[in-house]
Amino acid sequence: MITVNFADHMKKEPEGAEILRPNGSGDHLFLYFPAPMKYWRGEEKILTKRHACILLGPRDAHRFCGAPDFINTYIHFTASEQEVERLSVETNRFFYPACFEQLNQLALEIKGELLTGGELHREMIHAAMLRLLVLLRRSAASAGSDPLKEQLEALRYEMLADCSQAPSVSELCARMCMSRTAFYEAYRQYFHSSPKQDLLRVRMEKAAVLLTNQRKTVAAVAEEVGFHSAEHFTRSYKKYYGQPPRR
Repeated sequence: MITVNFADHMKKEPEGAEILRPNGSGDHLFLYFPAPMKYWRGEEKILTKRHACILLGPRDAHRFCGAPDFINTYIHFTASEQEVERLSVETNRFFYPACFEQLNQLALEIKGELLTGGELHREMIHAAMLRLLVLLRRSAASAGSDPLKEQLEALRYEMLADCSQAPSVSELCARMCMSRTAFYEAYRQYFHSSPKQDLLRVRMEKAAVLLTNQRKTVAAVAEEVGFHSAEHFTRSYKKYYGQPPRR
């Protein structure tokens, strides 16, 4: 479990204040700078841009001060090596995540749980820290990402978010300004599947949940997940799950 030792949110330090830990802090440290800061990495002096984030390991030396305003959100936390390795967030590197507001809000929630100590607050803190680190990991992975992949991800989300409405392949290709062959090749390269396979998966998963409601008929479920025929839905469901939907 990830344990937070101390956290503060949008802490403003007096002018001229400086943080200096040549041997690290002894625990992991997440920092968010809403305003530019002066930061030293060894002999290298960095002037960060706004909304910079950095994750430091227990022995990572760090020194920083305001430029000129000193405002930071920080979380000192302890996590097992297995946990850190599994999340594989790079340390001692600045990120400029688009989700900085979410990260800052999570830090505020963590501070609140830490100070009030409500029921199961350790579990709440652990969950919030996991989300924060995963968001940071995703931001690092998307830095300098392929614009084509981003467009395809947006199109794929739109297609799967409402599985009752299935756009044709021609519509998808037109949206991407790609030929059918190029579209299929790019889609499979990024997602290791096809639009038809992804749409069927989401429809079947949603149908399996809807069928647990005894007030729902098979025909109603079929229509809700985008099948125009209950017979077609039944055949598809049986092929996917190995048993008919009524069972």
